[in-house]
Amino acid sequence: TRYELVVEASGQAAYDYCVATGGIIWGKSIKKVLGYSSQEMTGGFSQWKEMLHPGDREATLETLYAAEKDCAYWDHEYRMRHKKGEYRWVRDRGFFVRGEKGTVERQLGMIEDINDRKRNEIELKSARELVQRWNKELEHRVEERTEELRRSQGQLIQAEKLSSVGQLSAGVAHELNSPLTGLLTMLGSYLKKTDKNKAEYNEIREMIEASKHMARIVKDLGTFARETDDVFTETDLNEVINSTLNFIPHLFRKDKKTVRLKKELNTSIPAIKGNESRLRQVVLNLITNSCDAMPEGGKLTIRTGKTDGGKGVMMTFEDTGKGISEENIKKVFEPFFTTKQPGEGVGLGLSIVHGIIATHSGRIKIESEKGKRTKFTVIFPAAKRRRNNNGKKRKDTDSR
Repeated sequence: TRYELVVEASGQAAYDYCVATGGIIWGKSIKKVLGYSSQEMTGGFSQWKEMLHPGDREATLETLYAAEKDCAYWDHEYRMRHKKGEYRWVRDRGFFVRGEKGTVERQLGMIEDINDRKRNEIELKSARELVQRWNKELEHRVEERTEELRRSQGQLIQAEKLSSVGQLSAGVAHELNSPLTGLLTMLGSYLKKTDKNKAEYNEIREMIEASKHMARIVKDLGTFARETDDVFTETDLNEVINSTLNFIPHLFRKDKKTVRLKKELNTSIPAIKGNESRLRQVVLNLITNSCDAMPEGGKLTIRTGKTDGGKGVMMTFEDTGKGISEENIKKVFEPFFTTKQPGEGVGLGLSIVHGIIATHSGRIKIESEKGKRTKFTVIFPAAKRRRNNNGKKRKDTDSR
């Protein structure tokens, strides 16, 4: 027919579908589309339906039946099995025709191979999705980098503040040390001249003890503020802990929430070889971390003892705070990692602790139960003591 000639000339395959019998007459160009000749395509509607891709069959039949019911134009894309065994995309367009009785009798249509175009569309879609994923990944990386830069900026600001505080502390310690020394000398002189039976005697003694306490705080403040070198000497961890606690009582009273402190210090522990100033920093950071974990108050227990058969010395800091999740335990020593709110910390405290312990040939481990407790255990090797020519033990000093 003229219709078939026009369709065939366009490279598409014409067909004539009889609704009543299910028969389909295919044009010669069907071979270009599906690889089968028109003589091989004699199975009608059943054969066509069987050649549909399983994933497209339901939707294709649904739209076809709807168009047939309304005697409407049908335009649908789906996959059909080629003679080579592969499924290829086709575009099927046709219109239904009513007979003399008004019922739908035929469908005249054309089918064309759109496999290359469809493949290009799919590849383009995949490329777009890939680009979108890359864009999201890029945005994520930019956000991460921006956050890192923000934290770095905060760290630099914090470092500058700490430097200023250190300089101020050193100045304050220097200015207070001289008058305190004079005050202690004067009070000592008054005490010698005062009758022990008088009330003034006990009052002067209390003033002397208070002044000595102030002197210890000033001394410790100066030690923390002073720039340290890398000199390692025999150091008593108990003294490090006590001297650190001397000037941080405020950490145990936050917002009227009291943190109870319990000390279980073993007085027979051997000395370790370390830098006292840096070890104070370890103790301070671990105590601060524990107190921060107990905003509603709680209990902090600090212990020291021997380990590794006396070859090691340990100190533990156990709090009854909110604990650390298993996921975060792996990250706590990473620089800038923090679970605190912005402005409450830059996440360097435990990273610094880890670094200082490593320089002392020590190790640190964490035990934690979420919502219940956290325990930091720090272990250092005990100091090896060398003998002098007289056979007596002497203090070992080293620079690293």
